[in-house]
Amino acid sequence: MPDGLSIDDSEILELAADLAKVPEGAGRGIVQAVEVSSRNIKDSWRDALKGSETVPLGPNAITYDLHGMASGSLALGGSSSVVGEIGPSLDSAQGPIVGILEEGSATETPRGFGAHALAEELVGFEAGLAKAVGDVL
Repeated sequence: MPDGLSIDDSEILELAADLAKVPEGAGRGIVQAVEVSSRNIKDSWRDALKGSETVPLGPNAITYDLHGMASGSLALGGSSSVVGEIGPSLDSAQGPIVGILEEGSATETPRGFGAHALAEELVGFEAGLAKAVGDVL
């Protein structure tokens, strides 16, 4: 991760544990919160790459996928979950290069555009989750 940027994931892990206790019916809103935040992170990461001479096609490599939902809804409880996966598609022309730029290498300083986009979105994600739970209460 680039110097000066760190993410404390302890609050996210605590939030994940708390989600097992959410009221029935909040699943759809939680899926929506994950999808909106995933899209926002993707867009912010793409914006950071726009105009890059190193990876001019890099913005197109950043995608997101949602995993763990059934038919657009989420029945929380048990082992049900939803995950937003955001990052460069390794099948795209410059996706692997975007990944190297993000994480860095022995000869390349990490850029951390994706990590920065995630950090920026955390407040919005928490607000989306609070709305999802609040809507069913």
